[in-house]
Amino acid sequence: MFSYLFTANQQNYVASPVSVLMLLSALLGAKGPQGETADQLCQAIKGNTDKCSASVVAEIHQNAEKTMRQLTTARSVAEPTEKVVRIANAAFVQKDLMLKSSFESEFEKDNVSTIAKIDFLSPEAYKTVNAWVNRTTGGLINEIFKSPNDISKDVLMMLLNSVYFKGQFKSRLRGNEWQTHFLRAKVKDRTFRTLSSEKTVKMMRENEYILYYSDEVRGFKLVAKPFSNERFQFVVILPTEDLKIEKLNALFKEGFDWTVLKKASEKRIELFLPRFKLEHEVDLVPTLQSMGVRNLFSKGLADLSGITTEAMLYVGAAKQNAILEVTETGVKAAAVSSMQMMPMSLRPKGEPFIVDQPFFCAVYDIDLMLPLFLARVMDPQPV
Repeated sequence: MFSYLFTANQQNYVASPVSVLMLLSALLGAKGPQGETADQLCQAIKGNTDKCSASVVAEIHQNAEKTMRQLTTARSVAEPTEKVVRIANAAFVQKDLMLKSSFESEFEKDNVSTIAKIDFLSPEAYKTVNAWVNRTTGGLINEIFKSPNDISKDVLMMLLNSVYFKGQFKSRLRGNEWQTHFLRAKVKDRTFRTLSSEKTVKMMRENEYILYYSDEVRGFKLVAKPFSNERFQFVVILPTEDLKIEKLNALFKEGFDWTVLKKASEKRIELFLPRFKLEHEVDLVPTLQSMGVRNLFSKGLADLSGITTEAMLYVGAAKQNAILEVTETGVKAAAVSSMQMMPMSLRPKGEPFIVDQPFFCAVYDIDLMLPLFLARVMDPQPV
């Protein structure tokens, strides 16, 4: 999924493939899409050309529910009552549009999905949606709409999925105290080299044993720093040649091989990592169209008759807003994917790993063997 979401330009980029898959699976699992529209969604999710039979839909829905359970039951080791990952789905529906009861019951049958009536014609509608986004992302994403004009007056239904991650870096013993993060005293100003200039950033430093892997042939090296819940890792990937980010762009465009993490071994590393915050918005329409999902966005071809019989719906807009924040204590990340439906109408020195140039990073789930969030940092912005 990320290879489709990814754009090989020279800008900061952060995306959550999981968020998009959850949104598509929720729509498909509730049997909203029918016919060829459903077939195209099935094929995009499964990566094959199978027809969208009832058994295939059930399999996709079950896999999505299993993934959701696995993610939302993960707890913080440092704060046992705190969830590491939060996921939420919402369907905002025009107040006078009647939905099929079958769609309503299927969509809301898990404990993370809700349907809410709303008046999209009201100038306050965008605030209602933004409030949901703010609440489900722990305040990381305050809004996805800036004004009432950002929501088309023709919208009858809006589907949203949010994924929120908060992880503390793993504790380790320092004297008689457990240290859960980079030492703040070791945060210093240091130069970061972009492709066109240099800038001063707050750089964190730590000297520790962490997972390390290098591949000279494919031109990258990485470190993987565990969170307190060791199921999750923060992976930082650098090109082996100075400032050769285009080599990493090519690797991620074709699909990065995450199994290399199994080949990584512990090594004493002196890690220099900038504190940074990234925000990015992705237009999902061309992404999904490139995956073969075309009818969904076509006014004449979309078949969403499983949602309602009162209007012929199609998806007029789809986007993802994502944010990633890395500090001494750990990582916070959030993403919201949305679709607007419209009527057809001091120790020994370690080997230096200095992140002072454009790089890739990921919040990686070892159990699911996939990145929850993946980012390209060309120009780190201050937290």
